[in-house]
Amino acid sequence: MEGTGENMFCSNCGCELQDGWSVCPNCGMRIEEEGRTSQMNVGTNQYDPNSVQMQGQSSRLQPPQKPSSGGLSGWQKWLLIVVGIAVLTVIVGFVVYKVESKLSDNRRDADKTVETTEATEQEDTQVSTGQDTEVTTESVVSEESDDTKAPYSADMVVDSNISTQVQYEGYTAVYHLPHINYEGDACGNVNEQIEKLGKNYMNEDGNVCIGIGYKWAVYGDILSLLVSVDFDWDATEYTIYNINLKKDVMLSEDDLLGAVNLDISAYESAVRNALDQYFWSLYGEDNKSDEALNETYNQTIADSNIKDAVPYINKDGVLCVSAKIYSIAGANYYYHMVEVQELEDSCTFSGESVEYDPNANVDYSANEIQTSDDYILPNSDSEYISDSDLDGLTADECRLALNEIYARHGRKFNDPDYRAYFNSKSWYNGTIDPDDFDDTALFNKYELANRDYIIDYEKRMGYK
Repeated sequence: MEGTGENMFCSNCGCELQDGWSVCPNCGMRIEEEGRTSQMNVGTNQYDPNSVQMQGQSSRLQPPQKPSSGGLSGWQKWLLIVVGIAVLTVIVGFVVYKVESKLSDNRRDADKTVETTEATEQEDTQVSTGQDTEVTTESVVSEESDDTKAPYSADMVVDSNISTQVQYEGYTAVYHLPHINYEGDACGNVNEQIEKLGKNYMNEDGNVCIGIGYKWAVYGDILSLLVSVDFDWDATEYTIYNINLKKDVMLSEDDLLGAVNLDISAYESAVRNALDQYFWSLYGEDNKSDEALNETYNQTIADSNIKDAVPYINKDGVLCVSAKIYSIAGANYYYHMVEVQELEDSCTFSGESVEYDPNANVDYSANEIQTSDDYILPNSDSEYISDSDLDGLTADECRLALNEIYARHGRKFNDPDYRAYFNSKSWYNGTIDPDDFDDTALFNKYELANRDYIIDYEKRMGYK
């Protein structure tokens, strides 16, 4: 033991010792007699409870008491530090692993998103280039078909084959009926309507309708066609057709206004201002105090009259309307074409105006005009035909002769050339869709036989 005074300390670990202790309670080293220096032998630093008995105590060793200093020994402190570092390392490693795992998942999700986007873009590219499905091919063909219809030409609207000039006592009646020379169901339907309109007004007496004319223009893809009917009491009526050529549809008033970037309120306001100016240009602004005139003025600019006005785009790219201008003499009102608003763009094509001119020297003789009542085979519904009836006909004429049998019974035609051809005939009235047409039920014995004969003739001639 080592110590000074009464205090003794273990020479091995420095633990304070008490009298009577033969073994250091801290390190287990044997304590020699008082005053002698403890010699530590190799291998005796292990605690052996069977080799030690303390005076005055049983053979069972009492638990060592905590050093009075209350602190940890040096090696204990180092042990705690090492353990703490190890635990901290494990925690940090676990956190890093979780964070890295999360980032990896996010990267994988991002990669999948990119792959999906690229795949979608690739599919879209295939569709847009027509390399994939049949639907895509049809879509591409449709777009090319639209492109082939432009640009619009000067002969888009021409005189129909029922236009004519008739001499009456004292005057000449000139009937210019327009025909839209453009493929599409909408144009075909308008041609039918115009032909019916002409037949209503073109009469033998000529004492009512003395002239029919038309004006037209193309603004963008919109064809505006105005048909004017002149009467012998110095009045004119107008029938207007607005067609979107590209979409092949008739346009309502709202559709037309949308195409020229006008909402209904702006349009009605512009129409009211235009009718106001037009009215006083006819009757003179000096007469604004006239009570009777003001009554007709109020009728002219009334909301109901403005709503009844029909819009039309003229050849100069100006939005016009056909509207009633009320009168103080003669008829209650007369229709006038009134310019409303100049449009932002000019017309794609400015159509030619073909109007009624009582002094026109137009020679519409019967020999120069194809009549609408002609048939290729006039008797194909009442007698059997032979080669002699068909010899000299071209392949196209044979095909028309065959379809003529169908057209007599009102069959419609999908082919635009056939549709235009038969629509020009006064005897034709297409009422039955091709899918609904039953030739075996509608044809008589001559028509059935002649149908088969023409088909056989086409085969023999190599037309089919």
